[in-house]
Amino acid sequence: KNQVQLIDLMPTVFDFLGIKKSAAMMQGKSLVNLIQGRQKEELNTYVYAECLSGESEREEAINFQSMARSSRWKFISSVWRNKPGVRSGIPKTITLHNIANVYLPAKDSIELYDLEKEKKKKNNIINQADKKIEGELLKRLLIFSNAPGN
Repeated sequence: KNQVQLIDLMPTVFDFLGIKKSAAMMQGKSLVNLIQGRQKEELNTYVYAECLSGESEREEAINFQSMARSSRWKFISSVWRNKPGVRSGIPKTITLHNIANVYLPAKDSIELYDLEKEKKKKNNIINQADKKIEGELLKRLLIFSNAPGN
């Protein structure tokens, strides 16, 4: 039930091994107290993830996705761009490495899911939820994506 991130792994391993670390060296938090049942409050109110979810060599287009989430909400940004140095426009379809043909959306997308109401993320409720929630998650996404190391 607690939000954790991959960047929490290194501080956790160091903590288990008793290796003293500088907090300035690592962005993550040790999960030792959580693992041992001593963590009472939520460790990370918001977490962040990013990935390249689609890439085409022939059309030289990439899909960059980033996500900010809380225990209840998941906010996803999906952006298609040309690879660096490619000047032509984004194609309407691309062929991925697995030979799958993908039809690209006419514009970038933003998705919002209420994980308390729906675990399988089928209903994108962007523009239907409270604007404060959308705004807070967008703010967190921008803070995370502009943090040093990202």
